[in-house]
Amino acid sequence: MVTRMMTARLRSGAWEREPGLVAAAVPVRMRYRASDPWALALDFRSGAVWVSWLLARDLLVEALTLGAAGEGDVRIAAEGDTVELSLSSPDGSAVLVFGRGEVEHAVDDTEAVVPAGMEGSHVDWDREVRYLGRDAA
Repeated sequence: MVTRMMTARLRSGAWEREPGLVAAAVPVRMRYRASDPWALALDFRSGAVWVSWLLARDLLVEALTLGAAGEGDVRIAAEGDTVELSLSSPDGSAVLVFGRGEVEHAVDDTEAVVPAGMEGSHVDWDREVRYLGRDAA
């Protein structure tokens, strides 16, 4: 398992790209497990509570490579030295701004555990088939 602590800046104004709307620093814990190789969890500290979002590792890689990735509830834009993660749910939305280097290091940490393209070899497919078929009659 990989766990990396990072810091993001919470930008108010959610979807607007206006400079100067940075509200507060937010501690972020990134978690990655080889047993769930396509996903990574980002836990955000909000007061005394941790809020978790699960997203595809490939979204971060795509955004770092192409400049943008995602649609709908999760969108990522990488431009210059920053990576903006836009999250939306029925409870609200937020834009978190990370340093690009910090995100690149986090992705590198995950790829040291499971290289890109090797995700399928880290899944217990027999367990997954049993899980999917447990309600079959």
